Amino acid sequence: MVVKTTKPVKKVSARKSKPVSKKQYAMIVTAKISYGPFKDKSLAAAAYNKVQQVPRAQISKLAKTARGYAFSASMLYGLKNAAQKASAIKTIKTHAPTAKISFRKA
Repeated sequence: MVVKTTKPVKKVSARKSKPVSKKQYAMIVTAKISYGPFKDKSLAAAAYNKVQQVPRAQISKLAKTARGYAFSASMLYGLKNAAQKASAIKTIKTHAPTAKISFRKA
């Protein structure tokens, strides 16, 4: 009686792993601003909709305060080089000229 033995086949994956860099960004820029108080809810809603168009903006809910209606927004940008830093600051200053901007290393 003859017994055939087969060798185990080694599976080869087509995808090769890429080295993962620990730091994706060199710097992180955060901008925070409060909008309001607006006396009329329709004015506050119009400003809210305008801020929603800003890229990477995180907006709180429209809230009723003692003085009227208000909301806050924050923007977070991860930057790799100086050119991205300049464009992020330009975007922030265009949409929120009085925003508090903070920089930190990633």
